[in-house]
Amino acid sequence: MKLLKSNNEFELNLDGLNGRLITINNEYLFLLNYKIETRNIKYLTVDSGYILSFLRIFYSKELKLLTGFDLFMSAINHSNRQIIVIGKRLKNETAFLNENPKVKKINAIYGSAEEINSQIKIDYPEVDFDNCIVLIMLGAEKQEKLGEIIEKSLIKNNTLIAGLGGTWEQIVDNKKVPDFFLYFRLSWLYRTVMFWDKSKPKKILRSIYAFSLYWKLLKWIK
Repeated sequence: MKLLKSNNEFELNLDGLNGRLITINNEYLFLLNYKIETRNIKYLTVDSGYILSFLRIFYSKELKLLTGFDLFMSAINHSNRQIIVIGKRLKNETAFLNENPKVKKINAIYGSAEEINSQIKIDYPEVDFDNCIVLIMLGAEKQEKLGEIIEKSLIKNNTLIAGLGGTWEQIVDNKKVPDFFLYFRLSWLYRTVMFWDKSKPKKILRSIYAFSLYWKLLKWIK
């Protein structure tokens, strides 16, 4: 995998990149080690202050944090390709889509990656994923499985597919994290406490265990 990084905010140009991309946080390290197949992942970025600090020591002191939000804004500002967002429908998204005609939104149903893919074929038969930037805003694992399904269906190998979790909510200003938590890189703490559900204990345990996998991350970066 190749580590994507940026010297300045939103500077990264995604044109010319193809394949699948993931943004690494502690939960992703756990999933990469135990569940997600890494051979088909072409690029990764760092979406964790803790991991960034580790990589700066052992990989590059100049390494900059590149979050899912940064990737989205890079696609908006620096790419000529159409951007296809797959995620749940949000009440504030219409205004954003009207202001950004480059972005095509696909509203995903609740279900498995296979069910979502079938629904897309029925409800959005006109959508062509070739030569696009496809940003899948679902939970970890599900978005990776959907990305793999989409990648296998492509006729040409010129599409960038990235799973960005809850970034769509941040983009359209739903569940916005206060600036205080963003400044201290504690958005994960705010989201964990304020949007608690039954999946959170498992995610917390995964994140804690992932600290032991930091050294393995260096081997994945080529």
